[in-house]
Amino acid sequence: REVAKEKDALSSSRLEEMKVLMQELRKAKEGHADALSVARKMRGEARGAESLLAKKDALLASQADQMEGALRRNMLLSETNDQLQAAARRNEVVTQLLLRELGQADALAH
Repeated sequence: REVAKEKDALSSSRLEEMKVLMQELRKAKEGHADALSVARKMRGEARGAESLLAKKDALLASQADQMEGALRRNMLLSETNDQLQAAARRNEVVTQLLLRELGQADALAH
């Protein structure tokens, strides 16, 4: 009888240990599932941030291209303006020379 009682007590003790271990295992599984869920969420957020950065990078590159094009057009316009001003000065000089010659021709005619 004593041996049987000891065996029952030992079995009961082992059963309790197994229950405790099962509870700890469930808690560990839940913790693992929670950690996986958080990791997946963080990975999704990182992908979203990466996507936004790529879009922002593309937008900045496009804006830089537009600014470069505008700068080139501005430089060409400035160069054209300089050329037009030089041509206007040459025309003024030619006009003055022609008026002087006309004045001399008119003076000779009278």
